Amino acid sequence: MVSSGINAEYTSSGINAEYMGIIIVFRICQGETRVFLGNLPPEARVRDVEEFFDKYGRVRNVLIKHGKYGFAEFDDSRDAEDAVYDMHGKRLLGSRITVELAKGPRGGKEARRAPWI
Repeated sequence: MVSSGINAEYTSSGINAEYMGIIIVFRICQGETRVFLGNLPPEARVRDVEEFFDKYGRVRNVLIKHGKYGFAEFDDSRDAEDAVYDMHGKRLLGSRITVELAKGPRGGKEARRAPWI
């Protein structure tokens, strides 16, 4: 048997710790191109978000939910990471917004929806 050097302990949820390590490495290597936008001003429009991120590469898609938060999808994960690093806490139309890498769809009913929604 080949040892990976990771102790095969199980987490409180019963998932093998080595398996969890593989998942984490996969997510890091895969790269996230979606960015979460929090505290958007109510008057924010798709074009405003595109212009806000214009120096970070092409924004492929913008989704604004209930005028309070939204998502922007970049063509490249490095562009998304740069935008998060530089633009978190900056002002868009007078409001200081939250910019974070999106965490992905939730489990349950949400997991059956398209990943963008």
